Amino acid sequence: MLRAHGDIFHKCTVAKVLLDQDDAEPLELQLQLEKISNDCLTVLAAMEESEYDILPVEWIKDAAQCLGALAKGLSVAWATARNSEPGTIHKVQPFIVAHTGKRGRPRKELNLEFLQEAMSAKHGIIIERPAKTLGIHRNTLRTHMKKFNVSKMFDDISAHDLDIVAKIENRL
Repeated sequence: MLRAHGDIFHKCTVAKVLLDQDDAEPLELQLQLEKISNDCLTVLAAMEESEYDILPVEWIKDAAQCLGALAKGLSVAWATARNSEPGTIHKVQPFIVAHTGKRGRPRKELNLEFLQEAMSAKHGIIIERPAKTLGIHRNTLRTHMKKFNVSKMFDDISAHDLDIVAKIENRL
């Protein structure tokens, strides 16, 4: 009985974690839905019909309702994940290749939104990584950053605000 309870608890915990994820795989959702539907609900039904009164009937009914709600949530999440195909996802192009009509390589014009997002404080990455990913030299990336007035910040505080905070701290 304790093993069955632990098994149900484990499967419910895994299902809850999957439901909390924004990008859960449809196959994982389907697998957990099948485990809840086939295993857990069957075990609860067997517990209810058992001649041993180990667990109160109210607890078994409450657990069945919780499992039903969890199964419904998994079913909705699975249907949503299954219907969102990779083709419908908007992918931001990091740069546009512009042919200038002159000899040499075509010019790569960086997307301003991509550049601002890559250099935002929440990522905290060094400038060499996006440059390597884009296939350009880090100095070229710095040139584009100057052109679009994008600065590499490790915090969302501006330089002026940082100066004010430093002056206040020095006075104390």
